[in-house]
Amino acid sequence: NDYYADYKFIESDNIYTGFEEIDVEPEIINKAYQNKLLMLAGNQINGIELYENQCIILKSESQSALMFKKEHNLVLLPTKTELLKKSGIDPKNKEQIAALHFLLNCDIPLITLTGVPGSGKTFLTLMSSLKMIEREEKNRIIFTRPIQTVGKDIGFLPGTLNEKMAPWLAPIVDNFRNQFGDLAYFDLLMEKGTIDIAPLSYIRGRSFNDAIIIVDEAQNATVHELKTVITRTGKNPKIILLGDIEQVDLAYVNKFSNGLTIVIEKLKNESLTAHVNFSKGYRSDLANVAAKLL
Repeated sequence: NDYYADYKFIESDNIYTGFEEIDVEPEIINKAYQNKLLMLAGNQINGIELYENQCIILKSESQSALMFKKEHNLVLLPTKTELLKKSGIDPKNKEQIAALHFLLNCDIPLITLTGVPGSGKTFLTLMSSLKMIEREEKNRIIFTRPIQTVGKDIGFLPGTLNEKMAPWLAPIVDNFRNQFGDLAYFDLLMEKGTIDIAPLSYIRGRSFNDAIIIVDEAQNATVHELKTVITRTGKNPKIILLGDIEQVDLAYVNKFSNGLTIVIEKLKNESLTAHVNFSKGYRSDLANVAAKLL
């Protein structure tokens, strides 16, 4: 009963994605572009319940507007051009536009990103984090993840803590190599302590101020572990949980009972959190087919 109590409230056929598409009259969309926002009478449009920081796609016959709910308003999201000018990052679709806006927004300290492999979760997180470090909005990046292998474990790894964590740091290293061509910048940030590795097993008792905490493969963590990580945040935090709930490696845990899904569902109406689910991958056509059919 204790096990099921954590996630039995989740509707198995309606996991929160952070997006809602609503048909409206053309005048409403024109008004949205003119005023950059729409005032809501309550928390609903056309009888559909809206959550805080949820992205709303308003559609008419030939027009659409990408907005997000903030208190009792719908606010127009920045355009791709505006985000590119602000961050130097070029988002490829509406999900990436929304995610990049939330990642760069210091008023939202907890971001959860889910989606198919190769959809840009880690890349957007890393590049936006580096931009915040560059602007001195944050001092360092803390990278952590559950130590969970796919299939059988190869046993203990030799070396220091950083050397033991090297296989788990590979996604970050790959993104640095793809973006900058080599690892010189990454090595410099590691040497200066701007990037810090904090294994999930040893994170209790720590407190992170002015830091960005990135939790990769968060679908392999329990809600207890993610609560421990989130409660490490001190002043001026930014914590980003990344994962694909369709690829859970823990035994006896599925897409509904993993910690990431529970955190998303329980915090979806909080003003301090935002969630985006990516539906399109950009790694390769083969990766997209495998993610869809296997």
